[in-house]
Amino acid sequence: MQVSGVHETARYTAHSLMATTDDCIPGYRQLAEMLHGYGCKVFGQVFHPGREIMEGIDGSITAAYAPSAVPNERFHVMPVPLSKRLIREIVAAMAMPPGA
Repeated sequence: MQVSGVHETARYTAHSLMATTDDCIPGYRQLAEMLHGYGCKVFGQVFHPGREIMEGIDGSITAAYAPSAVPNERFHVMPVPLSKRLIREIVAAMAMPPGA
C-alpha cells in the first residue's frame, strides 16, 4: 500500500493518498477487508514529504514545507520553512490519525 499524507502540507502529488479526515476511513477499511480476504497483512504508513513536492492537486507546482529553506535538488523546489505551529500540527497528525 502507498504511504498516506497526514497533513494538507503532505500532499506531494495530484494522486497522493491522504489520511487527514475521517472521510478516508471507509476506503481504507474496504481495502483492508479485501486484502484480509486473501490472507494478507495490512499496515499503514503515515507520511510527510518535506521538500519532496512534485505537483499540486491540480497538477501545478505547489509549496513544499520543510524544516529549512534548503532547495530540493531532485525537483528543483525551494521549500517554505515550517513554522513552529505547522510543526506542532504535523507532529499531532502523525500521532493521532483520523478516527482515533
